[in-house]
Amino acid sequence: MRNKIIIILAGALLLQCCCLSGLLPEMGDTLTELESELGLQMTLEALEMEPTLAVENPAPIVPTSPPLVEELPDDPADFAGDAVVGSATYRVQQTLTLANDGNGTVNEIKLHMALLKSWKPYQVVTLTKATPANYETFSDEFGNQYGLFWLYDIAPGESVPIVIEYEVTVNALDYDLGACSGEMFNGFTYAEKYLEVDHNDIASQSYALTENVGSYCQAARNIYDYVMDSLVYAGYVTDDAGALKALNSGTGDCTEYSDLMIALSRAAGVPARFVEGITYGRDGFYDAGQTKHDWLEVFLPGSGWVPMDPTWGENNPDGYFAEMSPDHIVVTKGRNLAPLNGYHYWVYWSQGDDSAEVNTYDEAWKIWKQ
Repeated sequence: MRNKIIIILAGALLLQCCCLSGLLPEMGDTLTELESELGLQMTLEALEMEPTLAVENPAPIVPTSPPLVEELPDDPADFAGDAVVGSATYRVQQTLTLANDGNGTVNEIKLHMALLKSWKPYQVVTLTKATPANYETFSDEFGNQYGLFWLYDIAPGESVPIVIEYEVTVNALDYDLGACSGEMFNGFTYAEKYLEVDHNDIASQSYALTENVGSYCQAARNIYDYVMDSLVYAGYVTDDAGALKALNSGTGDCTEYSDLMIALSRAAGVPARFVEGITYGRDGFYDAGQTKHDWLEVFLPGSGWVPMDPTWGENNPDGYFAEMSPDHIVVTKGRNLAPLNGYHYWVYWSQGDDSAEVNTYDEAWKIWKQ
């Protein structure tokens, strides 16, 4: 799971990454246009030539109480109440500090942060505290929730902490796939960056794994087993590799495990989508401080979207195929998310004096089991 990108629009670019599986994609690819209502048009040409951050200062938003995470209408394909077999409750703290380590003033920072929200049937989220409280929320086409923060006039040596706290109840899930029959979802089988569905190597391997199967469920299981058997976990990887590179190299972290299973599934006509989140560490497995993680969902007839985690499945194969322990907290769904410029968890843009220098500190997700 890849972490973040920091884009400094003061004549330079700063890239930074961290996390259990956090990486940063290369900056050479064309940047996706952000939603026009946010007042920001980002293009590769603009990044190379001049700042493009909107300079108008909107009136501050002063809520009378901490803003609640927005609830979008439920997607029937996302909910299977009979799959819930238990739950656990956590207190979660999301932190990030932006600091001016230069000699000049930072006039403006625009920050997008992915926020926790309720997702059926995975989790119920209550936002309990946010500092600073003056921010907007918005959603994307996948239903993900973001905070939009504007920070102004950060003097040399000054820092601004962002702290958001939640209470999260996470469900344990166990899907009965049954006969694996019913209506099939029409979507999420396309190729995109890091998911090279239409490459011959991906298509050929997918066909070899699924040509004689009798159901979509068996196709998904064959692909899941193949990803676990063929990849060697490499620990933290510093750059996004994508499905094709993972297939050919046989190594990766949880992002590559997820990318490869998604690409092979989509090539077989099985809808699949990327999930980025955090996990509660367990003794003897991931360290408690290594919370960031990637997994995926696959759409199976008769069950809808079901979770898969081939990375954790290496230690418990049956426990993470159409099942999920109550320690996986969803942050976002979908790969290459436009509000994050295709990166992970958060992104910011800044402008100011040439001698200003914005750096980030204390970026973390902390989880306490209640």
